[in-house]
Amino acid sequence: APRGIPRSVTRRRPSLSLARVPYHASTPTLAPTAAARIREPLGRMVQLRGTLALVAAALAVHQMAMVEAEFTLSATTVSGDGSFSVLYAATEDTKGYQFNLGDQATSAPYNVLSTSSAFSEFSVSGSGATIIGFSLSGAILPANSNVAAELVGVTIASGFVGSSPCFTDVIVSDSAAGAVANVAFPQCGDAGPGPSAPSPPPPPPLAVPPSTGGDGNVQLFATSVDSSGSFVVSYLSPSSPIGGFQFDVVNKADQAELILSGATSPFSPAFTLNAGPANTVIAFSLSGATIPVTGPSQTVPDTLCTVTVDTNAVPVFSGLEVCLVGAIISDTSASALPVTTPLCDGFPSPPPSPPPPPASVVLTPSAVDASGAFSLVYTSNVDFSGYELKVGSGAADVVLATGTSAPALSFISVSVSGSSNSVVAFSLAGTPIPASASVADLASFTVVDTATFANTDAICFQDVVVSSTGSGPVVDLGATYPPCPDVTAAPPPPPFPVGPSPPVPSNAVALSVSTVSAAATFVVSYQSSIFEISGFQFDVKDQTTSGDVTLSAAATSFSGFSVQAGPANTVIGFSLSGATIPVANGFTELVTVTVDPSVPNPSGLQICLASPIFSDASASALAVVYPACGNLPPMPSPPPLPEPTISLTLSGVDQSGGFSIFYSSNVNFAGYEMKVGSGGAQVVLASATSPQELSFISASVSGTSNSLLGFSLSGTPIPPTQTVAKLVDCVVGDVFTYANTNDLCLSDVIIPSVGGSTTNLGASFQPCPLIPPSPPPAPPPPPNGNVQVALISSVVGADNTFVVSIVSTVPVSGYQFDVLAAANDEPVQLSSATSPFDPPVSTQAGPSNTVVGFSLSGGTIEAQTTVTELVTVTVADSKFVGEALCLDKVIFSDPSASALTSSFPVCTNVPPSPPFPPTEIPFLSFSTTAILSGGSFSIFYAANQDLGGYQMEVNNANGPLNVVSAVSVPALSFISVSSGGSQILGFSLSGDVIPASPTPTGLLDGVTDTETNGADSICLTGVVISDPAGGVYPADPQFVPCAGNTPPSPPPSPPPPPPP
Repeated sequence: APRGIPRSVTRRRPSLSLARVPYHASTPTLAPTAAARIREPLGRMVQLRGTLALVAAALAVHQMAMVEAEFTLSATTVSGDGSFSVLYAATEDTKGYQFNLGDQATSAPYNVLSTSSAFSEFSVSGSGATIIGFSLSGAILPANSNVAAELVGVTIASGFVGSSPCFTDVIVSDSAAGAVANVAFPQCGDAGPGPSAPSPPPPPPLAVPPSTGGDGNVQLFATSVDSSGSFVVSYLSPSSPIGGFQFDVVNKADQAELILSGATSPFSPAFTLNAGPANTVIAFSLSGATIPVTGPSQTVPDTLCTVTVDTNAVPVFSGLEVCLVGAIISDTSASALPVTTPLCDGFPSPPPSPPPPPASVVLTPSAVDASGAFSLVYTSNVDFSGYELKVGSGAADVVLATGTSAPALSFISVSVSGSSNSVVAFSLAGTPIPASASVADLASFTVVDTATFANTDAICFQDVVVSSTGSGPVVDLGATYPPCPDVTAAPPPPPFPVGPSPPVPSNAVALSVSTVSAAATFVVSYQSSIFEISGFQFDVKDQTTSGDVTLSAAATSFSGFSVQAGPANTVIGFSLSGATIPVANGFTELVTVTVDPSVPNPSGLQICLASPIFSDASASALAVVYPACGNLPPMPSPPPLPEPTISLTLSGVDQSGGFSIFYSSNVNFAGYEMKVGSGGAQVVLASATSPQELSFISASVSGTSNSLLGFSLSGTPIPPTQTVAKLVDCVVGDVFTYANTNDLCLSDVIIPSVGGSTTNLGASFQPCPLIPPSPPPAPPPPPNGNVQVALISSVVGADNTFVVSIVSTVPVSGYQFDVLAAANDEPVQLSSATSPFDPPVSTQAGPSNTVVGFSLSGGTIEAQTTVTELVTVTVADSKFVGEALCLDKVIFSDPSASALTSSFPVCTNVPPSPPFPPTEIPFLSFSTTAILSGGSFSIFYAANQDLGGYQMEVNNANGPLNVVSAVSVPALSFISVSSGGSQILGFSLSGDVIPASPTPTGLLDGVTDTETNGADSICLTGVVISDPAGGVYPADPQFVPCAGNTPPSPPPSPPPPPPP
């Protein structure tokens, strides 16, 4: 089990339980590569915990009437090389799948040799007839509108060329990791797709084992939900470090579940937290990290995590009191600690389970027919979880070729070895075989020796075990059946003799191996006098040649255990349900292994084992005595490793907040961990990405701290390099503060070694003088709204476009800037611009090099605290493709039309715009003509200084007009005019100005509206005039007032952004 999760939790959410430390003979010695060998299957299974738990819960697949399928499987015909494609069609996104493959005509199972996924983010594993597909990155399999597309390519062993594949035991999980209800597929022995039924609910969680690791209870506390939808869970742990935790959250008032959307913890990233989409919070560490004790004298709890309520699912949340139920806290040995939590008043206790009735199970076999097949039926007054038995006839064993559950019990897996008379039947999902008062089908079988047993009616059973259900210990319910007079199990294969057999310590596991049979299989047996076995792994070698033996498959008869072998020489066994292999005082078959067909003449091959790893039920390593490869020549000692010399260097932060860390090293290393600072401050990181050549390294940041972590799930090390190479690309969270800085530094640097015993190799780097434990709070923005706006522009892309992005702590109502080539400050002529904020803020660009954004309706761009696209601009001339850009004459305004301080990619060769010359007080005057027939009139201006642009509202005696058109006079055609409602806005994208004129001169012609006639007179309000530098003239202009007997004009709406 992953360190930190109680075993009761792993049974609710299946995980892999395996020891990491192997032993040879009776003397424990650390195998240097053990962790590397087992890291990949461990990482894969741990990350699949959440998905496979729900997928396993969906294993109960029943026959039912055909319904409209949400997911359909089909397959192409098997080609001459044994390959074919599995296709899928889906109406909804899915997250994973599992199924068995066989021949549709004969129902014979396929033997899968290799698989390839059609989706790069999905991993596909094939073993025996079973294929499972999953994603370690959380990717989904997209819906495709029920149009068949390739899912996975499959290659199987020979013998089925031209056959049509069929499917059994199909499981598909939806995007929320629940079971897809309706799945259609070609069934074995049938020509058409068959549906699956919804899964029954998973079994209840097992009881929590008491802890033996601490003297005091862990106490949890929870605050009320605040206005942002979050609450804090804190803890006191007097004496025991915490390895993991889990709890459910409910509303204290009515005990209703509170749907959650996320959680964070000060112990991340060493701890992984999951919360939502239900009401459960779970935390665990893949690295073995722990949450420290608070001490026996501490009375103020420490923060454990901050949890966020799904505010869409819980519309009224502020001030809610929460309580925690079902809390499980584990210590460092994965045992549960006593825990007290904020209880819900009146939270109902579950009623006691009624005592089960006395069990009465009857098993009855049929006669064997001429083809060697017989069936097994049952009656029972109780549910039972599975069964084991051995089949005989008289005093002879009846070796079985196949075993299949009855269609109504397709969720029960029936396992026969093909070389013995043993049968094991179980459910991975924990779904029980239901009680039946009438005779019901249980399973059907075929015998290997048809010539001997065809038409016999003397089938009998021995060593029958019928397993109970429930969360307690599994017990044998007993059964009534026809007993065999004297059926003895075949003796276990003798241990392979390799030198004198060492004595077997009572606390060790002993292994023996048979030679390879004519069927290319061999048996590994075990003896364990004290300990149950929760997982194992070993490598297989040829005793004669000392070479690896390539394997293709493995099988075991132990219920709840999965085994895998190949395509290399390693065998691994594990349980997703927490099952164990029982104590055995004599040698008992552990696993039957199949040698790959690529191995020439395998029959009679003498096998030896290497690097065995066995773990007990508490995931601790067991000593192992095994047939070692004693005749192998001694391996030459590897040359001594050089003294590690690793150097880390940092680039400066660019304008967009990005920087890189580089390395050089004379040795491999497994990953890295470090913190980033600048001077004495922490630099919080927003993201981290490995370069393509190190894509196997997962780079991780929390988003709320300065910690950076890099590791490989596959165990692939970072290679040495004598030249400086890129290690990771990062982006800072605070672009305002750290853009263009060159003083980044590192602290708390750990470079782990490769191999079994991980040590810190050390590194040289630029150290930080002092990084305080937490960054200081950000100062509040100045009251006058004088804040920064940062613009980040990219180079021109192949499609003639570039992007300008924005980070702002206040709303923006308008903007304007010129675009130049950074190399020579040449103006970049533009043709168009688009913005995700249009509407409410309109964007225009071209034909000059100016981009302008404005709103006639008073709309604004809300504050953007992270880098956000402002506008995508298209250049008119493709000669600028690939050119870096800079900005000039940048103006941003807030909703009160005040200019905002801005930082941006400055064009260094362009002198700053001089301030507008302080001449005499500007004189500005506006007048209008009478309204002509049809509602048209003109507007004139007089000014002693040039004008940059204007804005005004047009009224008549009855109030604001609805302007439908307005155009500049021909002499001012370079002035663009926009109108809407009663507002008219004039500006120049080319930078040209409206010239000073001492006498009234035409400004606008053909101003028309929908509410006037020839008798009306026109008046103006809200007049704002900008100077050529983009500022607003300080003097109020004179204009036609709205006077007389008309009511006073309403106060003007907030001024727009400064016009160009």
